[in-house]
This record gives sequence, structure tokens and C-alpha cells, in this order.
Amino acid sequence: AERFGPDCFDCSGLTYMSWRAGGMEIPKVSGAQGSAFPHVDTGSLQPGDLITTSSWGAHVGIWVGGGYVHATTYRNNPNAVKFVPGGSVVDAVRPS
Repeated sequence: AERFGPDCFDCSGLTYMSWRAGGMEIPKVSGAQGSAFPHVDTGSLQPGDLITTSSWGAHVGIWVGGGYVHATTYRNNPNAVKFVPGGSVVDAVRPS
């Protein structure tokens, strides 16, 4: 089941609610997020780009410059949303 907060998020719930807070509706699941927008070269990432470290159906995060933010679990855990410096980004899209 997807988790969209406000007390807990899964990875795509965090990206969905983050973009929604910025005034843009994006798909709710990671696979759909990865196919909904133009792909960008991982060497040209900009803050706000959606990234995956494995595959779009498995995990998604938000590039914030110098690394990404992602939800590591959907449990009600204040440490579940983490910043990862750098990271092994394998693909990225830019919501527009």
C-alpha cells in the first residue's frame, strides 16, 4: 500500500507529496513517475529531479544538489527520510 503521509511516507509518497506541496501533481507510484517525464543525463542533475538508484519500479528519490533525499521505510519513524550525499544514481527524470 502506498504511504503518502503525513506521519509516514514510502519513497514515491515522499516524492509525490513534495511535488504536490510545490503545486504540481505527479503520478503516485515510482514506476509511473519514471515514465511520466523527460529523462535527464545523470551528470546534469538539478534540484527537484526525480532519481532512481536501481529501477523506477523499485525506488525513487529527489535530487537536492550534492545528493538526494529519500524515504527508506514507510513506518512512523523520524529517521526514515534521509539525505544521501552523492549516491549511485542510475536514471533521472525532470518533472515539468
